[in-house]
Amino acid sequence: MKNRIVVGSLRQETNSFSQVKTMSKDFAVYKGKEMLDHIAVTHVFREADVEIIPTLCAYA
Repeated sequence: MKNRIVVGSLRQETNSFSQVKTMSKDFAVYKGKEMLDHIAVTHVFREADVEIIPTLCAYA
């Protein structure tokens, strides 16, 4: 049986000097297989022949 892994990513760049609040509309959101182009570890799992179960990737 092939190993499987569920992957997801939520990222936000933050600093204490900004007066601007990050709103949900500010996030780029990718779901399912579309998200695999936006996370850094996809190639690692593909090279290891692991089945990737994509969920959600969002960043602002």
